[in-house]
Amino acid sequence: MPLEKDKRSSQPSMHITVASIDVRLSRDRAKVNKFALVPLIVLAFAIPFAIPFATLAAEDTVIPLAPNTQNSPMTFERVQRCMSVLAEPKMEAQKNESNKVNKTELELKAELNSGAKCLNVPLDFGSGPIILAQGTIALHSSDTLAQITPDWPQGAIIAFQSLGGDLMGGLRLGQYIRARGFYTYVPNGVVSKDNTQPGKDTSKDTSKDAGKCFSACAYSFLGGVARRVHPQALYGVHQFRAQESGLDSVQTQKISAVLAKYMDAMNVSRLLLDQAMLTDPGKVNIINEGLRRSWKVEAAVDYTAQQALPKWRLEVSASGNRLAFSSRKQTNSAAVVTIALTPINGQMRLLLIVKPDPLLEGTNTWVEYFTKEVSLQVQDGSKIHVLQPITGWGRAGTVNTPSTKQIWFAINDELIQELKGSRQFSIKPLWPDLPKGLDAENVFGTDGLVENLVAL
Repeated sequence: MPLEKDKRSSQPSMHITVASIDVRLSRDRAKVNKFALVPLIVLAFAIPFAIPFATLAAEDTVIPLAPNTQNSPMTFERVQRCMSVLAEPKMEAQKNESNKVNKTELELKAELNSGAKCLNVPLDFGSGPIILAQGTIALHSSDTLAQITPDWPQGAIIAFQSLGGDLMGGLRLGQYIRARGFYTYVPNGVVSKDNTQPGKDTSKDTSKDAGKCFSACAYSFLGGVARRVHPQALYGVHQFRAQESGLDSVQTQKISAVLAKYMDAMNVSRLLLDQAMLTDPGKVNIINEGLRRSWKVEAAVDYTAQQALPKWRLEVSASGNRLAFSSRKQTNSAAVVTIALTPINGQMRLLLIVKPDPLLEGTNTWVEYFTKEVSLQVQDGSKIHVLQPITGWGRAGTVNTPSTKQIWFAINDELIQELKGSRQFSIKPLWPDLPKGLDAENVFGTDGLVENLVAL
């Protein structure tokens, strides 16, 4: 397919839809659309993915569903741990910085007499704060959660009770959870505590979505760094409703590809997607505990918390253009740094993309960091290379957040060959002032780099 000519120059303009990057390149401008850490093909519509619930026969694994007429939007509510799972704080732990955890436990114990809602959370999930996410997922549910948890620590727990909602909103919510290092959990309902008899369950949650995470919720759940489903809770998937959503076969294939890439990024087996695609939209397939563990739907805290450096990924657009990229979430914020490699007119180019923490989105403080060009230091072992920019900072596309910035660099063949033979390398933009929320230096692995560069 011939490339479309850029009206502002004689150079072809390439429109590359990449796993999480949408690239348009020309001589004087390059745009990259990137959303968080994982692939989202740009769609100009929100996909209704609301999943209702009907009576469940105890022995069935496929549940028939009736239309969801309630459609209560998802709410995010801070809840407590039930007293029965709180361990007594250890004296020695109170003497060091980790006593914040014990302080939280003591405060929670005192507050349980207030009659507030509480959850039984797995002990190995630690003592992080808990949010109950309940209701129908909307396109911008991730924004709502971001407003509630702007400075929450890694290891905070998002407990889902939802029959589904908007598919794209579910993926975005999962992305936000993964970027923040939160855990996800599907409890067996919520209980209230007796004011006069602490620890006694007096009121069980009887709402229709209690103890369930279906449809779009199932994908949001995968964003957790650690993930668990209560043995008596239900986790289910099914086909998205292509015909009812007015999607043609091409759009349906694109959405399937998005879901597959999303699962890859979340380190979950694509067999889960296969199971979903084999289940009629009017039903939901309940995934049992054995399959959840086999397919890595559930993941222990120490399983994903120590993940290796992210792999390099390659995407091919409909016009055959290719781009390889890798992303790193920053240590102390939800900001994300991405580097990408792609050839332009026979010359390899490196693209640096910086997505701010949601707290800094749209602020003058953030924008001021990107008024001047910066050089980029690339270190491979003892060898240090300094790359010079060939463009200024620009907005990374119109679909991405307005404050996400990008800049292009020239990179020579010598450095490319060095990186191919290395296990890891670091990049360090030479900032006049380090932008808030960013690490001074980011380490990237080379797993998948050679294969993807060959494919370029």
